[in-house]
Amino acid sequence: MLSDQVLDRNVVYREALREAALVPTAEQVELRTLVRGYLEKSCGEAALRRVLEPDPGTDRAGWQAMAGEQGLPALAIAESDGGLGYGFAELAVALEECGRQLAFPSLLTTAVLGAGLLSALPSGGPQTDWLAAIAAGELLVAVTGPGVPASGAPAVSARARGAQWLLHGTADFVLDGAAADLALVLCGGYGQGQAIFACRTDTPGLCRTPLQTLDLTRAQARYDFDGAEATLVADGEAAVAAWERMVSLGQVGIAAEQLGVAGQALDSAIEYAKSRHQFGRPIGSFQAIKHKCADLLIDLESARSAVAFAIWSASNGHSCLPLAAAVAKAAASEACTKVTAESIQIHGGIGFAWEHTAHLYFRRAKSDELLLGDGHHQRAAIGQLLGLMPSNA
Repeated sequence: MLSDQVLDRNVVYREALREAALVPTAEQVELRTLVRGYLEKSCGEAALRRVLEPDPGTDRAGWQAMAGEQGLPALAIAESDGGLGYGFAELAVALEECGRQLAFPSLLTTAVLGAGLLSALPSGGPQTDWLAAIAAGELLVAVTGPGVPASGAPAVSARARGAQWLLHGTADFVLDGAAADLALVLCGGYGQGQAIFACRTDTPGLCRTPLQTLDLTRAQARYDFDGAEATLVADGEAAVAAWERMVSLGQVGIAAEQLGVAGQALDSAIEYAKSRHQFGRPIGSFQAIKHKCADLLIDLESARSAVAFAIWSASNGHSCLPLAAAVAKAAASEACTKVTAESIQIHGGIGFAWEHTAHLYFRRAKSDELLLGDGHHQRAAIGQLLGLMPSNA
C-alpha cells in the first residue's frame, strides 16, 4: 500500500502536468533565432575543430565576447545580482543552441551549476559579487561534490585552523576545472554535517590537473586540495537544500543541451542522406534510412516533451522539479545517445572518420549521459520519488 504522503505527492505531479505550459513564448522563439544565428557565425565548424588540436586551451576571449554581446550567462541571474532577470526557460534555450554547436560548455558549469547554486543560497556574503561577475563573463565557476559529477560521499573535507578553513582531499572529473576561477565545493568534516565552501583556484594548496576524457569538447580536471584556504558559504540544511536544487537544475540543463546535440546530429544525418547517392538515387529514399530517421525523430520529440515539463518546473520553482528533472535526464540521455550513434551509421564510412564531426557529437552524448547520473540512476530516483522503492535502494 502506498502511504498518504506518496499519494499526495503523485496528485501534485499530475496537477503540475495539467498546469504546465509547454509551448515556448514568442520571446523565447526570438531568443532562439538570435542565439542560433550568433553561434553559427562565431562558433562554426572551424572553431569546433580546434578541440582536435593537441592543446586547444580555453577561449576566454570568446566567452567574454559572448557574455557582452548576447548575455547568455546572465539570462537566469536576477537583476538585483547583476543579471538580466529572465528565467531558467530562457537559459535552457541557450543551452540547447550551444549543444547544437558543441559551443561554450562553460554555460552549463558556470551559468547553471555555479550561478544556480549561488542563487539558491541564503542572501548575504560575496554571492552577489560572484553572480555579477558571472553575468559579465568575468568569472568561470567549477562545482564539485556528491552528485557532481557522480554520487557518493564528499571526497573533500574542511578543517578549521583558527579563523580560517582549509580544504583537504581529491575531487575527480571536475567539469571545466582547469579553466575555472572559483571552485564551489560541498565538503564533509564540518561538524556533524556538510557545508559549501568557495575556493579561488589560484590559491596555494590547490593543484589542478587536466584530464584526458572521452568528450573532447568539455574539459575536466582533478583537484588535489592540500590545505587550500577557502571561504564558508553555507552550511547545514540550507547548504544541502541548495545543493540538491542545483543538481536538479543541472540535470535539466544537461537534458536541454542533449536536445541540441541530438537535433544537430539528426539534421546532419538527414542532409547527408539527401545528398549521398547509391544506385543512382539518394540513400534517403531507401526505406531502411527513411524509417530509421523517422524513429529517431520520434525518440527526440518524445524526450523534448519530458524536457519541456522539467524546464517549466525549474522556471516556476515547483516542488515536482526533482522528479521532472530525473525523467527529463533519463529520456534525453537515451534519445541523444541513440541519435548520435545512428547518425554515424547513416553517414557511412565518412561518419567514422576522425576529421568528421560526428564522433564529437557522440562523445558529448556519452559524456552527458553519465553526468549527474545515468539512466539507471535516474530511474532509481524516479522510483524513490514515486514511492515505488525504498529511498536507500
